[in-house]
Amino acid sequence: MDYTIHSLRKIVTNNGEDWTKSFLSTFECSKGRDAESFLKEKSIEYEERGISRTYLALREDESGKSEIMGYFSLAIKCLKIDDKRHKAMPDDLMALLNTDRGIAQAYLLGQLARADGAQKGLGAAMISRALEMFKASSDIVGCMTVRLDCKDDLIPYYESIGFRRIGGHYNDLNQMVTIL
Repeated sequence: MDYTIHSLRKIVTNNGEDWTKSFLSTFECSKGRDAESFLKEKSIEYEERGISRTYLALREDESGKSEIMGYFSLAIKCLKIDDKRHKAMPDDLMALLNTDRGIAQAYLLGQLARADGAQKGLGAAMISRALEMFKASSDIVGCMTVRLDCKDDLIPYYESIGFRRIGGHYNDLNQMVTIL
């Protein structure tokens, strides 16, 4: 795969917000309109507010022009383990979550999208990169749980790369976790 990962924060710093918004507007993801909307409408604000960090997978053409092939966003978001969820989870997973008073500290893979026409396998490569970044953070500050929220049709995909569903829907999404 021919792409490099770039921090949205650095792109804004180096090119300005107006240029960056124009650049982000070129991203098309017909399979994930919500993810497309996040990148175009919220990602810069979330960067500025410190809510999340977004990373773009960019491919450069022969003329040096960059194209957004995909992106992912990283954040920190606690995971509430209520009694219902606790009973539904396997004991081995529950032990790894390291909960304190029903709350598990967790990293959040908040957004993940591949552009229309992007190479198959880019999503898995971006997830791998995100997990590397979470692992580096874990080595510094702790926390070993990574969570994500996904639609029903994506459960098999995320299970195939090591995530486990932790029961029930939350805002019409499934919560899944993996341990670093």
